[in-house]
Amino acid sequence: MSRVAIVVVRFGAGITGGAEAHARQVAQRLAARHDVTVLTTCAEDYVTWADALPEGESRDGPLRVLRFPVRHPRDLAAWEATMQPILRGTWSDDDEQALLLEQGPDVPLLLDHLRTHGEDYDAVIFFTLLYAPAVLGIPLVWDRALLVPTLHDEAAAHLLAQARAIRLARWVMWNTPEERELAERLYDVAGLPGAICGVGVEPPDDLQPRRARERFGLERPYLLYAGRIDPDKGCGELIDHFSAWAQSDQRADLVLAGRAWMDLPQHSRIRPVGMVERDALWDLVAGAVATVVPSRRESLSMIALESLACGVPVLVPSGSPVLEGHARRSAGGLVYRNSAEFAAAATLLLDRPETAAALGRDGRRYVAANFTWARVEALYERAIAAILQHRRQPAA
Repeated sequence: MSRVAIVVVRFGAGITGGAEAHARQVAQRLAARHDVTVLTTCAEDYVTWADALPEGESRDGPLRVLRFPVRHPRDLAAWEATMQPILRGTWSDDDEQALLLEQGPDVPLLLDHLRTHGEDYDAVIFFTLLYAPAVLGIPLVWDRALLVPTLHDEAAAHLLAQARAIRLARWVMWNTPEERELAERLYDVAGLPGAICGVGVEPPDDLQPRRARERFGLERPYLLYAGRIDPDKGCGELIDHFSAWAQSDQRADLVLAGRAWMDLPQHSRIRPVGMVERDALWDLVAGAVATVVPSRRESLSMIALESLACGVPVLVPSGSPVLEGHARRSAGGLVYRNSAEFAAAATLLLDRPETAAALGRDGRRYVAANFTWARVEALYERAIAAILQHRRQPAA
């Protein structure tokens, strides 16, 4: 049994971010064979990083969880100011360090723990290259660092500090081929040891779409969006596309599941249902005509894979390499470039249920072939073994 640490910016059953949920699932799976400690913050909110959970040690089932306080909440005005040199395309190392601290979370005690106790762990798994705990933490334990980058193309992903950190990692778990291609373009890391891993996706055996329809009063067919309801996730564009389509086709609703970080229109066919527990969300997915994933910034998209695993097609925008890759490889999704193509895709799925069913079957096969926990766990075991073997080799 190896001692494994997992570093992630937020952690807990109620944390809904994709990377955070991914980290928790991996931690729970690894705990069956390893002594797993999660190193995280006291924050629940990724916008401010304000401390909300008790500092210190706690348990999450088999997991030991160590929470460290954030030195100061994020000042959005200061963060936006430190972003300006990056957006202009000319910046210094000092600019990078200022951005990392203002972007946060600034957790010096977590970094101190890695300095003083890093050797207590046989492997340290970092989730999300974007944030300071990974960028500043990997150099402290580089000889045992495994990185899950969750990378997508945005201004803050172009820092030289991130390039230095990823090059130090002993092993990288890529979510998709497109994520690895992006990293190779940004950081020149072709040949870095690693694997395209992703996550395991296993729908419950007792999916009951009717239960979801009855609970949420859904009488019409519906398209589903699930996740953070935020303009940064493409939700504004999604609502515009759906509203335009709904003027000419009255057959379907748009169900929005998740916390809203934007004002939502008063529209009889747009149905926000708030935060939904996992079992109810699976039922909602299984009953949808399609799941829409409008974000162009994705490294994996767990909700897209969960939809495909349920045999439900996905609608995804062009300009998202990861989502287009899923749609192409699975043959389980439709890609739209604009409002007219969104409307045409939604109409097609309503008019031709046999086509929707065929897309669903192909999507289910894709997930079953590539995103099982047996495969994912085997890849993590291989990575941990490789790190241990490398550290045991005598110095040249």
